[in-house]
Parts: sequence; structure tokens; C-alpha cells
Amino acid sequence: MTDGGYYAIKGFEYQIDKTVFEILESTNETDPIGVEIIEDISSKNFVIQVKYQETQAFTPSKIKTPVINLLNNFRDDNEKNYFLYASFASYKRYEKFVGEDRHLSLKNLNKILGNKKDQFSKKIKNDFIKKFVLDFAPDFQQQFQQVIRKLQDEELGLASNTDEAIFYYSNIVDYIRKKITKTINPEDRVINRKELMDYVKSGKNIIFNSAFLEFKGEEKYLAFIKKKFSKIIRKEENLVMLGKVKHDPSYNMGKLILAVVEDYKGKKPQIDINPITFVVPDDHVEEAKKVIVGYDVNFNDGYENISFNSSIFFEKPLKEKKTLSNGRATETLERISFEMRLISESTFDSIVDYQNTPQMIYAFDHNIPERFESLPSVCVEGLSTKQIYEAIKF
Repeated sequence: MTDGGYYAIKGFEYQIDKTVFEILESTNETDPIGVEIIEDISSKNFVIQVKYQETQAFTPSKIKTPVINLLNNFRDDNEKNYFLYASFASYKRYEKFVGEDRHLSLKNLNKILGNKKDQFSKKIKNDFIKKFVLDFAPDFQQQFQQVIRKLQDEELGLASNTDEAIFYYSNIVDYIRKKITKTINPEDRVINRKELMDYVKSGKNIIFNSAFLEFKGEEKYLAFIKKKFSKIIRKEENLVMLGKVKHDPSYNMGKLILAVVEDYKGKKPQIDINPITFVVPDDHVEEAKKVIVGYDVNFNDGYENISFNSSIFFEKPLKEKKTLSNGRATETLERISFEMRLISESTFDSIVDYQNTPQMIYAFDHNIPERFESLPSVCVEGLSTKQIYEAIKF
């Protein structure tokens, strides 16, 4: 990735953090906050432009474009308040560029506008100054910590400690990011605090991402996942998707899958047990299958190595109940025709009609497929193969 790409992504993440904070700070939980409608963040009362430049020193010309944009917006709607939330590496010689109230003087506004200052009348500029705030914002890490503290606010009734706050932060950011990237009409990119709180409290889609790992470290991250992880229900249709996870030297992908399946069965598997479906990256699927075959464990891959047959892949396994010495059948499983479904990612992607709709999806360093985004899911980033087993095991 080029430096430009890196800073563009960093700026986007910075904007999302500011969006989260503004939504959580809103006085009315049903007030819609728009993302990228007029500028970066907006509501019926305000418009915020976010500018993040972590390597550059501030000069008035650096904020010329966003200020002109806000001035044009002000000409169209002078009832709203306008904010430029700007973070730079330093402010040398410009520490007093704005007053304590964060408002500009006309002189300094003209410095920002430079050769464009005569495009706006003196009256427009004076009126704009009364409604405009230039906020020299905290850096990336400071703003993140500000959001984490806000998530622990008792009024929200959400997180009681930093660990929980980071967990909820991950889920909130994921929700907002999807709202931005998947909503075609910009006018529909609106979120309110109630909507956000209802979503994260429902627990339908759970995210454990690298924000926690980076902030708290690997050991605490794994401990928190194990504490919060939704255990697999044996009689449900479960889909486990493995992406580019880190391979522990003692746990290749085949051994991981075998360990999960063995633990999933338990000592006395019941007749209503449902085999897990595993989706494995193309460059690891053959190795995984060889390991599993080596342990004499049957799996169903729909004959993908010959010619994939989805009808065979989605067939229910044949099961045999265990019988007592008197011939009476029990609810304990004696034999099953296959213990898991296992296919490559490319084969999975090629399935047009996915017949067994998952009741729960577990994705490790893997995105939830678009067709399944409305289904319950748990997404986890940054675990090794061995740690994945530690998280899943019963």
C-alpha cells in the first residue's frame, strides 16, 4: 500500500471515530446523524467536516478546500452550525489562530480563503464566522480513547469497563462502515443513537477485531473472546469460514478442523447433531483434507476435486442410533456417514443456490458473504489456528 493509501484509510477511520462520538453525544436518541450527506457528518442542526493530516504541520491554506465547501453550504442553509474538525501533526506559530471559543476572526478567515476570499461577500463571511467553529482536534489515539471513555458512560447502559467498551466499539464501527459503503443513496446514510444501541445490544452480529488486540494485547484479547464467544449449538446449521489466519506450528488447518469436530461431537454425541460446514482458503484446502483422511474421518466435499455436485454436498448425513443390549434404540449417535462438510472458498463462492441456510456463521479473518449478512454471526480477527480452537472449544 502507498503512503497515500495508508493515510486515506487512517483518515477514514478517524472520521468514523468522530461519527461514533457525535452519535453517542446526541441529546435526542432519535435524531438522525447523516454520514457523507453534505460533508462528512451532518444532522438537522450541524455539519461537520473532518480533516486528518497526521504528518503535516498546520497552515491556513491546508484547510482552504473544506472551509470553502462549508461556506457554500452555509449560503444554502444559514440556520445550521458548521464545524471543521481538523487534526495536524503540529500547530507551530498558529496556536492562537482561533479564539478560546474556537471562532475565527475575519482576518484569519481571509487567510484561509487566500485568492478565493473575494468570491464571498463581507456580510456572508461575517455571518459564517458566527456559525463556524474550527476545532483543532486530538490525534488518532486520543480520539479513540475519547470514544472508548464515552462508551462507558452510565447513561448509555452499555459498557462497564474498557474491555467491554472496545468490544462494543468494534461492533459499532463495523455497523457504520457498512452503512457508508453499502448504502447507494447518500440520503439514506443516516443513523441515530437508538438504532445504534438497539443493534449492538441485540448481539445478532458480533465482531472481535484488531482494535482490542492492538489496545490490550494478545493474551487479554484471547481471554475476552473466550469469555464472550457464542458457543456452537450442535443441532443447528453452523458455518465456519476460515480466512488468512495465522498458522500455529503445532496446529495446521487440518488439525484445527479435526480438533473442533472432535470437541463438537463430545463423548456421547446425540442423534440430532448437525455436521459443521467448513470453508477453507483454496491454498490450504488440499492439505487440510489429507490430514483429515489420515485420521480416517469422513467428510462431504460434494466431490469438488472431480466435479462439484451441490445436491450431494447438501445431502443430510445418514445416522444410526446406538442400541442397548435389549435392542432398544437410544438418542445417542452410533454412526454417521460424514462428520463435516468441507469445501474450498472458490467452490463455496460458486454455489448459486445455498440450500442449507446457516443458523450461525463463525468467520475467522474472513468477511461475512453478502448473501448471509442478515444472519446471526460472529467475526473474529487476529487469532492463530490454535487460538481459534481455544475460542471455539466447549
